[in-house]
Amino acid sequence: MIDTFAQNIKITRVKNLILLFFGILTNFSSKIKEIKDKILDCEFPKSGQHLLILIVVYINLITLIYPVRNALGAWKTIIDWNNNKIQWHHIVDLYEHQKEHGFTLANKLTKQHILFEKNPMRVKFAVQVISQSVANGLLTMFDLKGTHP
Repeated sequence: MIDTFAQNIKITRVKNLILLFFGILTNFSSKIKEIKDKILDCEFPKSGQHLLILIVVYINLITLIYPVRNALGAWKTIIDWNNNKIQWHHIVDLYEHQKEHGFTLANKLTKQHILFEKNPMRVKFAVQVISQSVANGLLTMFDLKGTHP
């Protein structure tokens, strides 16, 4: 695809080029370098002409959340950048506490959130599990129980 793209640039003698990328950040550094190398291999621009290349990367950060949730659910504990433990059983405890008492602590946790293995790619559930409302619910639950991790 990149070879065809570079050929089209060479044939059409474009003067301005905007590249839009959608996806996960790790894919871009190698692709951008490859595209840049292919474009520079073209015998364009001629003297006095300039080829403006604007590369705009749209990163869908939402799609980066479900791998984090899946890892947390599979490994049960993740260590954050401050060396704090993030533990899956706290989220399960919050769900069970809310179910037992018949109310939620301002979040949308359901059985589907806890048993995510059936729908590991559901971004909606992953975002809701790793949300501020769940974090607030955890803090409230810890306060109610008189325990803090």
